[in-house]
Amino acid sequence: MVLESLSHGCPVVAFDVNYGPADMIEDGENGALVPFGNEDLLAQRIIEILGDPERHQRLCEQARRAAKQFRTVVVAEKWKSLIQDVFLTKPPAQNEVAMNIGQTLQMAHVAGQQIGCGRNVRIWFDGHDDTLSLSFTEGFRETLATEQFQALEAACRFLNLRIKDSPPDTDLSTFRSDRQDAETRRSGSDVSETFDRYYSQNTWGNSESVSGSGSTLAQTQTLRTVLPTLFSDLSVRSLLDLPCGDFHWMRHVPLENGIQYLGADVVEALVQRNQEQFGSERVRFIRLDVLCDRIPRVDLILCRDCLVHLPNADIRRALFNLSRSGSQWLLTTTFPGHHAAKDIALGKWRPLNLEAEPFCLPPPLMLVVERCTQGNGRFADKSLGLWHLRDIANGMGHDTARG
Repeated sequence: MVLESLSHGCPVVAFDVNYGPADMIEDGENGALVPFGNEDLLAQRIIEILGDPERHQRLCEQARRAAKQFRTVVVAEKWKSLIQDVFLTKPPAQNEVAMNIGQTLQMAHVAGQQIGCGRNVRIWFDGHDDTLSLSFTEGFRETLATEQFQALEAACRFLNLRIKDSPPDTDLSTFRSDRQDAETRRSGSDVSETFDRYYSQNTWGNSESVSGSGSTLAQTQTLRTVLPTLFSDLSVRSLLDLPCGDFHWMRHVPLENGIQYLGADVVEALVQRNQEQFGSERVRFIRLDVLCDRIPRVDLILCRDCLVHLPNADIRRALFNLSRSGSQWLLTTTFPGHHAAKDIALGKWRPLNLEAEPFCLPPPLMLVVERCTQGNGRFADKSLGLWHLRDIANGMGHDTARG
C-alpha cells in the first residue's frame, strides 16, 4: 500500500517497523515515520500534514518522485546487475547483496510478475507459494562451473530465492493443497466448522442436493446447456470447481476436449464421498479453503454460490487468493441488478453484485444469466460473471490480502 500511495502522490505516515516503510518513506520528504506503537504521535503527524497545505503539497510532489525509483524497468535493471554481474562472477559478500535487495524485493512482490534477467537467467514471482524464484533457459545450468553454481546457490539462499527449472504449470492429477501450512494460516477460522455442520445437518434442507435448492437440476438447466460451449470458446483444458458441493449438477456437464476437472470443497466428508463415487482419471476432488489454501493454477475457476455466503472482508480475501493462483479466468456468481452488498455473518446468504460497493469489480466480460426462479422472481438477475483474474488483481490491489 505504501508504494501504491506514493505513486498516486499521496504522502504516507507510517510506523517505522523493521522492514518495508523506511525503504520507501523518507521522513519529512515524502511522508513521516514514527516509532512503532506510538499512536498519539502518528495521529499528530497526520494532523500536522493535513493542516499545512503548503507542506502537504510539497510532500505530494516528493511522493510521486520517490515512487519512480520503484518502476518495473528500474528494478529489472537492478535484478540484472544483481544476478548477472555479482552472482555469476563471484560469491556474494553480504554487504554487496544488501545494497541491492532492499528496494528490489519490495518491487518484485508488488509487481507480482516475471521480470526478465537477460537471455539465460530470470527472476519471477510464483503466486502459487508466494516465493521469488530463479530459473535458467534450457541447458544454461549445465554450462556453469561448479564454483559458479555454488556461488549462485549461496546468493539465492541469502535472498530467500528458490531455484526452479521453469515457472510451474499445475498438474491437476497430482495437485495437493498445502495442508500443513494452510492449517497454520487458518488459525481462528471457522469456515470449515460452519460448512461441516451445514453438510452433516443438511441445513439447506433440499432432498435432491445437500448443496441446496440452487444446485438442483431444474435451477442449473441453463448452465448445463451453456457451459460446454463457453469452455470450448475459452479453450479451457483445466477447470477448478470451488466449491464443488456434492457434484450433483456438475456431473451432468459434458467435459469435452479432454478437460481436467478438479472439484474442491472445504467439507472433508463431502470431498471423500465425491472422490469415491465420481473420481476418475480426469475427475478428482480435494479439500480446499478458498480463504487461505494455495489455489492451483488452471485455465478457469468456477466459483458458483460461494462468495454469497461470506462476509465482505472474507470475499476480498477470497478474490485475492484466487487472483494470485496464476489462473486465467474466474466464472463466479453475481447479481448485477442488485445494489451494494450488506455485510453478513459467515454462512448466511445475500445477493451479491460484485460490480457494486464495496468490491467495485470492472464489468464482467460476459454474463451467463441462470434464469433463477427462486424467491418468486426476486433473484432473476442471478448470473455467472466471467472475469479475467488479472483484471481482478489489478482492480483490487494486493492490500486485499490483509482483509
